[in-house]
Amino acid sequence: MKRYYIVFILAVPLIFGGCSKSVLKQAFNGKLPVNEGNKVAYEYCQSCHVHRNLSPDDHVINISKKYPSESFKRAKECRTCHYIKENFWGDVTRKTQYPYMVGDKGG
Repeated sequence: MKRYYIVFILAVPLIFGGCSKSVLKQAFNGKLPVNEGNKVAYEYCQSCHVHRNLSPDDHVINISKKYPSESFKRAKECRTCHYIKENFWGDVTRKTQYPYMVGDKGG
């Protein structure tokens, strides 16, 4: 009987742990306040060797100017241009909507 109890105690957190949303997903789904969501996104992007020197404030100010759409130019959130995709196994891939992909949508 004790074995079943131990298995149950160990299995419950694993089962329900899979149901909780990661902070990264919450940030990219707009479930966090803007500043907190941007902070999570910046930290995630800076974890990559290519983006380790990313300056968050300069990035938003300078890059948003390159977009033809007014809504992108006024962007305050990373998730306006960046998003993540998750595969079946939970691996996350970063994605970007570049200025040439957006076009002018009239703001």
